[in-house]
Amino acid sequence: MKKETVNSLYDWIGIIIVPLIAIVIIFMFFFRVVGVDGQSMMNTLMDGDRVIISIINDPKPGDIVVISRNYNNDEAARDQNGNTPIIKRVIAVGGQTVDIDDDGNVIVDGVKLDEPYIAEQHQRRTGDVEFPITIKPGYIFVMGDNRNVSKDSRFSSIGEMGQINEKYVLGKAIVRFFPFSDMCVL
Repeated sequence: MKKETVNSLYDWIGIIIVPLIAIVIIFMFFFRVVGVDGQSMMNTLMDGDRVIISIINDPKPGDIVVISRNYNNDEAARDQNGNTPIIKRVIAVGGQTVDIDDDGNVIVDGVKLDEPYIAEQHQRRTGDVEFPITIKPGYIFVMGDNRNVSKDSRFSSIGEMGQINEKYVLGKAIVRFFPFSDMCVL
């Protein structure tokens, strides 16, 4: 009987430990959990939400991406916010041209974006980047969904004149998993 109990115990340990190790390895190499800090992505993501990001990514317009604070040319902002990454929506990628009209409409390559996700219409004069702007290859132009409070690519202190090098993109947000009541695929 004792040998059967020991074998049964080993079976249970294997059933629990092997999947846990697999989950840890998967999250180490392919995914990461990130907390939302701030209001710039409201109403899509709220302060305190938790998201799973895919580390393997190629940013595309419309993606919600997590960006390392190291992108920032503004040392005071970097010091104030520490290593907390930022979460923004990709508006354009290398080679695309972005404009924002006087009504706050975002236009990419001559086409007005349909943006049902923005919290409220913003004003063009927010920020100091000159429009229209053509995004350099290997860079992205990002904006928060809550345009009236978001500090994003409309500001020259963000990245290089508002453009963020793709090397600072930590990943693409794929799932909001917390709070559980708001769990969804992004």
